[in-house]
Amino acid sequence: AGSVRVSLSGRNIRDADLDSLTRFLREWQECNAGRFPHALDLTLDLSCNPGISDYGIAVHIVPLLRKWPCCRRLKLYQTSVGDRALRALTPWISRGYAHELHLSDLGGELSSEVVLNLLRAIHGGGRYPYWKNSGGRASLWL
Repeated sequence: AGSVRVSLSGRNIRDADLDSLTRFLREWQECNAGRFPHALDLTLDLSCNPGISDYGIAVHIVPLLRKWPCCRRLKLYQTSVGDRALRALTPWISRGYAHELHLSDLGGELSSEVVLNLLRAIHGGGRYPYWKNSGGRASLWL
């Protein structure tokens, strides 16, 4: 399987920028889907961009992950996301696509209730630990 890496850490990306980014990625995926017999793994690094908030994740990133669920690494540390974004991401996370989620130093309001619900959904989804391509099992890096 191939992979696509989008590295935009510390690039002053804001919620408004996510519309064109996600549109480009969806179009690229549709144009290239036939060239790759297996799903392409996506790494999406949006870290260190305080202009990204709950709104940008819920409105732009979550719909992208519905179309391109094989995002293995999602880096959102040092953004302004909080409860709304975590709630919106929970169904995708619990399905077991992610191998790494970087959610430290979030600038939005984050409640212990939403974090606990995320952990319960991950456990209830039964997808972790996941099977590695090289054999063996690995836990979600959170």
